[in-house]
Amino acid sequence: MSTQNPLFSILVAQYNNGIFFKDFYDSILSQTYKNWEMIIVDDASTDNSLEVISKIINGDKRVSLYNNSKNQGCGYTKRKCIELAKGDILGFVDPDDKISETAIEDMVHTHLENPNSSIIYSSHYDCDEAFNIKYKAQKHSIKQRDPLFFNLDAVIFHFSTFKKVFYLKTDGIDPYLQRAVDMDLYLKLYDVGDATFLDKFLYYYRWHDKGLAIAAGNRDKARFWHWLSITNIAKKRGVKNIDTLFVEDFTRKYKYDSLLQIVNKSRFLKIGRFLGLLKNIPTI
Repeated sequence: MSTQNPLFSILVAQYNNGIFFKDFYDSILSQTYKNWEMIIVDDASTDNSLEVISKIINGDKRVSLYNNSKNQGCGYTKRKCIELAKGDILGFVDPDDKISETAIEDMVHTHLENPNSSIIYSSHYDCDEAFNIKYKAQKHSIKQRDPLFFNLDAVIFHFSTFKKVFYLKTDGIDPYLQRAVDMDLYLKLYDVGDATFLDKFLYYYRWHDKGLAIAAGNRDKARFWHWLSITNIAKKRGVKNIDTLFVEDFTRKYKYDSLLQIVNKSRFLKIGRFLGLLKNIPTI
């Protein structure tokens, strides 16, 4: 990896998100770090996303746009993004989200300062459709080489970037996965290098009606795929009694989600949030 000005690959797995693409693309164009490429793989979108995206990038030679001949799913598509990338440092950004102006520069500098780090992660903002910040998802440092670390609380989340040389030490993203693909990637990178926390808010995660994260039943489906990844990782680590951990985690998250639904439907709590008394309760 170049120690001066390494190439950064922005990875975009795209499906029916053309309507949001311009906001994302503008955030990339405004980056303070200029040595980047963008790899977009469209997973056989059923709308006009390819046409919209092609028009927006308008022949930008830093951007490579590919499309799957048929819908292959998230795992396959994200794995393909990495295989096509030429950068020394890589990071996924969803095409309906955006990153801060210094996000790539901050990440590159931190990677250069931490050569043994396979993955570097930051904090993020949860936003509404217009990118108004609704919740600050503050992350923290974690213990290294812990066989019982499975990222259950999504400490490693957006914006996360990784070195290609460490990714090649893993068996790569599981192409079978349909959801929770990033979690599979994070755990595999965690096992081959250091996970370093960059204490900055670099990512704007947009919640909207068309997003997969809030579609009916998708949160539970994502949890299933996350646990499938965990099971595979646990097997490699030789960790047993993973079923006990699953029961504890699933029950806790089920109770939390149920409470969150009550909170968001409560008139009293809505008034409290409006008055700024409940700033730490997310509205998702």
